[in-house]
Amino acid sequence: MGFEDPAEAVSELGQMRNQAGSHLKLYRVILVEGPLVTRTDLERCNEEAGVEDFDFTRIKEYITE
Repeated sequence: MGFEDPAEAVSELGQMRNQAGSHLKLYRVILVEGPLVTRTDLERCNEEAGVEDFDFTRIKEYITE
């Protein structure tokens, strides 16, 4: 998620600040490559958050068995 065009990012920020306030900031994001979490931990997190029918195939590059 994010913007490649800085003008688009600043425009979106301006619109969001109009709705939510000036405390919102822009951040640069570093691409994450490789697993971040075990499937077990993710299942636990989803259960605690009440997430149902989670599709693990959509995020398989970020989980490890």
